Amino acid sequence: EGVTVSYAATEFAQFGTNDRDISRIYLEALLELEEGSGSPGLTEEDVDKFWFEVLIAGYVQTSILRPLCWGIEAGYEEASTADIIARAERFSAYVEKLRSDWDLALQIVRNAAADKSDMEQWTSDEVMDSVLGIIPGAMDKEAC
Repeated sequence: EGVTVSYAATEFAQFGTNDRDISRIYLEALLELEEGSGSPGLTEEDVDKFWFEVLIAGYVQTSILRPLCWGIEAGYEEASTADIIARAERFSAYVEKLRSDWDLALQIVRNAAADKSDMEQWTSDEVMDSVLGIIPGAMDKEAC
C-alpha cells in the first residue's frame, strides 16, 4: 500500500532489475517519442530515480507478493503470512525513508550496483536496519 510504482517499473522488474542500463534505454526511447515537446533531455538522476522504482517493484514482486500468494497455496501457516506482512510493512517504511532522502537512496543503490554479484544487498536486514535506525538485537532484548 505504501509502496507504489509505475506500470513500466513493474514491467521492467519482470526481466531483471539488476541492469540500470535497461532503464536508461527505456527512458531514452520515451524521449525520442516525445521529441519536439520541449523536453529538457534525460539526466542521470532521471535514470537513477526510475531504476530505483524498478528495484522497488522487483522486491515487492519477488519477496512479498510471490511468497504471499504462492506460499498460501503451498500451505503456509498463519505465522508465515504474518511474517510476510511484517516484512512488507518494514520494506514500506524503508522505501518511504529512502524516497524522502534521495542522497541516501542514491548511495545505497549505487553501492549495490557496484557489486552486481550481490544486487540484493540494498534490501539486506543490515541496510534496512541502518536506514530505519534499528539497533541490531534490540528487538530480541525487548522480547525477553
